[in-house]
Amino acid sequence: MRRTVGVFVLLAILVLHLALVQADDPKPQKPNSAPGSSKPKSLGLRATVKDILHRDDVHAAKSVLVMADVALVIAGIQLQLSMVHEQLMALKLGEFSASSHHHQHQAHAHHHTEHLAAQGSTAILAILLLHSLTEVWALGVGKFMKNTALVVDLFVVATSLYLEVIFESLQGMARWYAEVWRFVRIVHGSFETFVHSPLVAPYVTPDHHSSDH
Repeated sequence: MRRTVGVFVLLAILVLHLALVQADDPKPQKPNSAPGSSKPKSLGLRATVKDILHRDDVHAAKSVLVMADVALVIAGIQLQLSMVHEQLMALKLGEFSASSHHHQHQAHAHHHTEHLAAQGSTAILAILLLHSLTEVWALGVGKFMKNTALVVDLFVVATSLYLEVIFESLQGMARWYAEVWRFVRIVHGSFETFVHSPLVAPYVTPDHHSSDH
């Protein structure tokens, strides 16, 4: 898992480097076609990628990923609570009780399932981070930073991915803050899903993810 995240970190550095280089050294504009020419003007790579990122099906796919991540986070919290309950029941019944072994087994099963949910969430966050970084490159750092919604998305996704990777090693208040951040993810993900829903998107999306910014 850490090796996979490392690959995404390298991709993130590469995308940001390309965005900064192209922002500082823009390509010269090509001369327009002759007045009588009917040959359509071809889009550059960045413009093509930007158009793809703002397609309805891409927004729908992102919304599905966000909803899946929210579901996994909620499931993970429920599994953690169930694991704590089973552990407390095992302690209450005593080490040599048959029922205690059952509760210990259930606690272990909940922990394993919660770990799988965390891995799935980490994979989704890595995809969402790659999407946001691609948007940085396609729009350019300047235009991207002017869009508050996109900046917040990138911050939440990057922070969430970082905390998921190091979560098992956290102790004390640091772990508590990481737990609280999961609720921030739920609120943010639910808001993003609402904004991109068919009923709301036509009124919000043009300003929320405008290609011109």
